[in-house]
Amino acid sequence: MYTEQIQEEKPTQNIKEKTQDEIMNQSLTPCSKIDYKKLMFEGLEDPNRWGYGFRRLGVKSTEDTKIICPYNFTSFGYKSQEKKLFFGMRMNVDQNSPVKFIEYNEEKNPVKILSDLMNLLVTDFIKTNKN
Repeated sequence: MYTEQIQEEKPTQNIKEKTQDEIMNQSLTPCSKIDYKKLMFEGLEDPNRWGYGFRRLGVKSTEDTKIICPYNFTSFGYKSQEKKLFFGMRMNVDQNSPVKFIEYNEEKNPVKILSDLMNLLVTDFIKTNKN
């Protein structure tokens, strides 16, 4: 029900000729073209380093979701001291914004993880804000 908006890229040049940085700098990059592991865990490549990755990824909600929950979402990568990788997402409310994490591995679809994280946050928001 809650998914990341996917918008098609205008074919301006052959995608194979673009570098990963060029792809990421486009304003509306198709989800299938993003190397999520590289993006989300940038800065955590050193096996002894743990914490939050350098990059943040804004996740857009559908118009239906915005009616239910008017906030924006930001996702990020996190590596624990035990070297486990997680995708995290924050609902940008205020300084006490809710955050959820889901463990990442190579078999999991990153877009599905982001969708699940948004779903968890919106579900909690709905439960908390029932009239």
